[in-house]
Amino acid sequence: MVELQEKACSCCGNGFPPTTDYFTRDRRLSSGLCARCKQCCKRIDAERRATGRKRNVQRTTTHIRRAADYMLKHKHKRVNQMQQLKVAVGCQLCGYDRCARSLHFHHKYDDKDYTVSQMAATKNLSEIVDEIRKCVVLCGNCHGETHDCLHDVSKLRRLDKRVVDGFIHH
Repeated sequence: MVELQEKACSCCGNGFPPTTDYFTRDRRLSSGLCARCKQCCKRIDAERRATGRKRNVQRTTTHIRRAADYMLKHKHKRVNQMQQLKVAVGCQLCGYDRCARSLHFHHKYDDKDYTVSQMAATKNLSEIVDEIRKCVVLCGNCHGETHDCLHDVSKLRRLDKRVVDGFIHH
């Protein structure tokens, strides 16, 4: 077998003795040594790491922006569905049903896990529906009077599952 006196780097073209002092091992090649010298390999790896970091930061930023846009879009959709539900049901004490903003979800008992209005951005639809079903719909006036113990809402029926499912679409 003829031993090579010098091996040329495929990247920079410089010649070096064919030893592991100048080339890394690569068992896949017949010579057993990498085609690039160690200096070129280090330089190329550093360049890849630097550009890879920039690419990953850009991907992460894009991903976060898309996720935020998705959540905002679905939050508005869910809020709109909840507004339609409140207007359709109306105040269960006085019958007011003109303005969704003036209608509130009131938890009938102390089984409140979340405030319904705050759930639209962060919770999944089934959790929102479960929380709404624990509530009655009251107008702002009746809601305030209920908290001041002027009305007894214990006799009011909670929102029916079919009614809620008719407005909150999965």
